[in-house]
Amino acid sequence: EKVEVIDDTLLECRGLLYAFDSLYAIANNSKGFYRLRDTKGNDQFDEVQLLLKTDGGVGHGRNHVVLGPDKMIYLVHGDNVLIPPALQHRPPYRNYQEDQLIPNPWDARMFDGNMMAPGGHILRTDRDGKFWQMIAGGFRNQLDVAFNPDGEMFTYDADMEGDVAAPWYRPTRINHIVSGGEYGWRRATGKFPAFYADSLPSNHDLGVSSPTGIEFGTHSHFPPQYREALFVCDWAYGRI
Repeated sequence: EKVEVIDDTLLECRGLLYAFDSLYAIANNSKGFYRLRDTKGNDQFDEVQLLLKTDGGVGHGRNHVVLGPDKMIYLVHGDNVLIPPALQHRPPYRNYQEDQLIPNPWDARMFDGNMMAPGGHILRTDRDGKFWQMIAGGFRNQLDVAFNPDGEMFTYDADMEGDVAAPWYRPTRINHIVSGGEYGWRRATGKFPAFYADSLPSNHDLGVSSPTGIEFGTHSHFPPQYREALFVCDWAYGRI
């Protein structure tokens, strides 16, 4: 076996997807979503096309890219990624705001103090990157998404570890992502508690951890009970 370098210009590709005879890459440090194709049939990706350019930071950045059961492509962005103006308030997720009746002036001096709504979000596009929608928002740093056999989408979202024991702390959690869903992540003290009517609560709170990959056992060779299970990975403590 050998290792072959396909492209060394796209920096920190956190997400890779091969679909529609193309290799899709989310290049976090290059701040873009790209499609690579072999147009000459010689087993070389000779075409590199930028489908979406995004500004913002690279910490909680451009994460995974996943093919949905609807044959649409889903991009997972953390709360440091800025939404391109053309995609802002694009249905079904729109009309998001900071929504603080009494703003806290020192929130801007806390960690990620420049992060504004909608924070982390999920984008959906077609194979050519021509059609775009923002599906849901209000996450901190959801690295990945997974679909169950019914086509329902789930993610594993991060907490703000520096907020542990603070009244506004929200633990890491599993979220069922629905179309137009608002999940309430805001900077510092502005986070929406689970009981807010305009924010969807979690399906399960896991506590202190560092969310990374998430996958259903549907297509595994595990025993039946595990093929019906959802697996999530915790980077910080090395747990599944």
